[in-house]
Amino acid sequence: MCRVYDKSNKKELSVFVGDVFCSKQGSKAVVIKYANYKEVTIRFLDVFGSEMVLQVGRLKSGVFKNPHCPSVCGVGYLGVGEYLANDSTYSRHVYNKWKSMIIRVHSEEYLVKRPSYRGCSMQNSWYDFQVFAKWFNEQSYCKEGYQLDKDVLLKGNKHYSEETCCLVPSEINTLILDRAMHRGQYPVGVYKNNNTGKFVAQSCSSGERYLGTFPTPEEAFYSYKEAKEQHIKSVANKWKGKIEDKAYQALMSYQIDIDD
Repeated sequence: MCRVYDKSNKKELSVFVGDVFCSKQGSKAVVIKYANYKEVTIRFLDVFGSEMVLQVGRLKSGVFKNPHCPSVCGVGYLGVGEYLANDSTYSRHVYNKWKSMIIRVHSEEYLVKRPSYRGCSMQNSWYDFQVFAKWFNEQSYCKEGYQLDKDVLLKGNKHYSEETCCLVPSEINTLILDRAMHRGQYPVGVYKNNNTGKFVAQSCSSGERYLGTFPTPEEAFYSYKEAKEQHIKSVANKWKGKIEDKAYQALMSYQIDIDD
């Protein structure tokens, strides 16, 4: 039977194997080894059972953190391993990509502002920062400050995973966006000129670019489609050799549909 430590007992200095302590974050841990007051080994009482060594003072004051306690949106945790959240500017960059991904999937406040992300999901193992950071660091262009992208490799994708994501520069990351919530009743790239009753094709690839006026929205769309796909290929060629080949090939074969 283990002894649960009572914080109200300020005079009690002894710590015994089997004593249970609670961190300020609410995680419980049991003492499994006592060497001296500077070296107390604890094991967290959860399914992961991770261990750590700390001083008696920190243990009794609850100043210790369970690496598997969810710290991002109640689901993402730092885990145990070599990757840190703020060891350097680069590690902070990786951590921010991980945190932003979880927010896009799980934050209701964010989804209200960006409803196009509603229905997105992520690879279960990526809730552990260590797993995500390992994948991130294995990517060819991880040191370039590129963005995490889920849309280039698989059109219409809503799942963040090792198979569906890649790292691309911001120019490519914003090249393919879901604008269904802002499109209105006409196809993407098309609006109606109320004065003439005709339909205008317009590209926003590099500032607003007038593509022509057409009698039907379908004709206007195909003008937009041709211009947009050509622009995507142009950007892909600009970054050829500086992005993964699978990302380059996906961009070169990308097609705009009338329902996009």
